[in-house]
Amino acid sequence: MALPVSSLRTTLLVLLSLGLTLALGLLLPEALKLFLTFLGLPCDNASHAIVLMYFVFMLFLAMPSIPRGSVPVQGKVVLITGCDSGFGLALAKHLHKIGFTVFAGCLLKNQNGEGAQELESFHCNRMKVLQLNVTKEEEVTKAVEYVKKNLDDSDEGTFKCFHKIFLEIVSY
Repeated sequence: MALPVSSLRTTLLVLLSLGLTLALGLLLPEALKLFLTFLGLPCDNASHAIVLMYFVFMLFLAMPSIPRGSVPVQGKVVLITGCDSGFGLALAKHLHKIGFTVFAGCLLKNQNGEGAQELESFHCNRMKVLQLNVTKEEEVTKAVEYVKKNLDDSDEGTFKCFHKIFLEIVSY
């Protein structure tokens, strides 16, 4: 089975970087030590620093070219808690931007929290903001009902959540 050109190119690039890393990792420190000794400078940590810089350089050179897959997101649904600020808010905005339908659970939606207002300002069918305090069972139950009510038939089976109360949604 022949490798596609991009895979072959990536493989060759990685092999080249490994070869250069080994060759320069063994030869460059010794050459640097000789040069620094000739100049009369201390050379104990200089070789380690240059090898580390080389590894970092090769990592940045090789990593962007390694192919990465992507998941088709059309019709996929996600529920995110903690969307008032921080990681939850950023994740909700990012996943919405790339095409997910997002149910954003905000602790302060009923108090007009900034995060909830920002997400509601999207005015999009794929961004649904709901009041959700995961420590209150009644709010979790209301969230389950809200999600069930707003989940399209085409989205059936795509909604997954790992909170024990939300597991019943999976069988929706």
